[in-house]
Amino acid sequence: SMVSLRRRGSQMTLEIRRPGSKMLTSHRLPEIINEIGLGWYHIISFIILVCMPLAEGAGMIVMTNITHSLKHQFHLSSWQA
Repeated sequence: SMVSLRRRGSQMTLEIRRPGSKMLTSHRLPEIINEIGLGWYHIISFIILVCMPLAEGAGMIVMTNITHSLKHQFHLSSWQA
């Protein structure tokens, strides 16, 4: 296979030529990604990225409850808590 890198203005084009196959260029990148498909890495990354905001929200709820509990236990006013 032959690899070449071409520049047009500020754009770079990577071409990989294999005998008997179509030319692989950056214009075909979405098509190539669709052919490859999703793997376990993508699924696990998606789950982690979805759970992170949920964990942040849970932390905020815990801090709010602790603040209210301390406010009542130590008889603090609204501006002190």
